[in-house]
Amino acid sequence: EVFKLGRDVDIPRDLANLDGQFEDPMTLNVEAHLKSMAYEWNDACINGPNLGPNQDADPHAITGFAVRASQLSALTGLADAVVSTGGVGVPTPFGPTASSANRHTVLDAIDQSMYFIDGHSPDWGACNDSLLRAFNSALRREGTLFAQTRDQFGRWVNEYRSVPIYDAGLLYDQSTRVITNSENPNGGAANQTSLYLVKNGVASHVHGIEKDPLSVRDLGELQTAPRLRTRIEWLIGLADWHTRALSRVQQIQATT
Repeated sequence: EVFKLGRDVDIPRDLANLDGQFEDPMTLNVEAHLKSMAYEWNDACINGPNLGPNQDADPHAITGFAVRASQLSALTGLADAVVSTGGVGVPTPFGPTASSANRHTVLDAIDQSMYFIDGHSPDWGACNDSLLRAFNSALRREGTLFAQTRDQFGRWVNEYRSVPIYDAGLLYDQSTRVITNSENPNGGAANQTSLYLVKNGVASHVHGIEKDPLSVRDLGELQTAPRLRTRIEWLIGLADWHTRALSRVQQIQATT
């Protein structure tokens, strides 16, 4: 699947020549739109085709991890593509205020989900900030298979069983989480969240694809108005080649 991300960036023609008084307005606007597209891509990877704060269906969006894991779990022998930590409508607390038994219930579910992945070794995981902080707290208290390392940008990354776990971040509105704390996949209170586990591999597991490289084109002045336009286009998507390349742990109630 390929998702066409793009923007038309317009500025008044008069702003094009400020004689060095300010940074180029078109450059500033293009950089801002590229950042917005990155947020949209993160959202699509997890939630597609239901995007944005209201989870509106976008017929042009890719199918994200949530839907792909659900589709896999419906196939014979692949039920563990989605692992629930509790019974129907009963989430499991996880974090500093949770009981040790509940923390181990969630860790057992994560182990089960990891074992589902081809080779029993995902390359990375994604959750939201609440679950990541609950994860850190729970693992400190239980003293189990927890480590920290730095990525190529010098940022601290937390690991469980040598698998880095990342925060999926926020949407473009900078307030709504990509992975929310208001899920209720099996009913019950809408106070649940998920962890996704992924194995990378070009033409073997999960990887990104693009039809064409990112394009930023100067289209010049519009004929209908004294405005200059730059068009940004990027046709990108996700490919998964293996039925055990991704999994989801759901029904976690992150406590912090």
